[in-house]
Amino acid sequence: MKLKWYTLLLIALMATPVLAHEDEAKTIRFTCSVPSAMPQAQVLEQYYHDAFAEMGYHFSMDYRPDRRSLAEAVSGASHGDCARIPEALTDKELAHVVPVDVVIGQTFMSIWGADAGKQELDHIIQPENTICYVDGNYSARFWVNKLKQRYSERAPKFFKVPDFQSAIRMLTLERATHCLGVEVIFRNVVQQVNAQDSIHENLRLGQIEASPLIHKHHAHLIEPFTVALRKIIDERGIIGANAKQ
Repeated sequence: MKLKWYTLLLIALMATPVLAHEDEAKTIRFTCSVPSAMPQAQVLEQYYHDAFAEMGYHFSMDYRPDRRSLAEAVSGASHGDCARIPEALTDKELAHVVPVDVVIGQTFMSIWGADAGKQELDHIIQPENTICYVDGNYSARFWVNKLKQRYSERAPKFFKVPDFQSAIRMLTLERATHCLGVEVIFRNVVQQVNAQDSIHENLRLGQIEASPLIHKHHAHLIEPFTVALRKIIDERGIIGANAKQ
């Protein structure tokens, strides 16, 4: 009887690493730079959880700073990134990751300032103005480069700040005339620090459409994930675009 008990224990101990490995192999992990406290991030995570569950996978999302989130996806440390503007990716990045052909979220790239009211772009893009943007934010970098190219002869001074809270401080302390940032994230931070009366959206530069990325090592996931995610989008809507949340 004692021998039988030891035999069963040995079998259980040998099987445990195998089961753990199998469970790990069936888990898809995305990195994500959308702030985890935002309601949109929770909706996004649920979309992916449900899409991968339809495919027979578990799903987890690790929230990272913008630059690190993309770096992990590009290196293959994660299976992919939760939301990126495909047009903002470099050829080097696209050599490793594939944008999934589904728009998961929509928002705007906006210019913010301490003065209330809407402003024309020609009023903002002047040499005497200073515009901050968050260092490592790929969406902002993309738009800053566009503005520099378009208004090369009279571009304002663009400078980086470490985070959105710092951007708001720059405006409050009048160290910047404006700051550029993703509307949904910037507005969320403005509300968090109770700056609604002092910081205002002056102009929407253009709409942002974001899609998930999957590393090329996991290319076999792209087609079934696209089908499953489109089904969810059809039922619940694109996040940020009158979605049924």
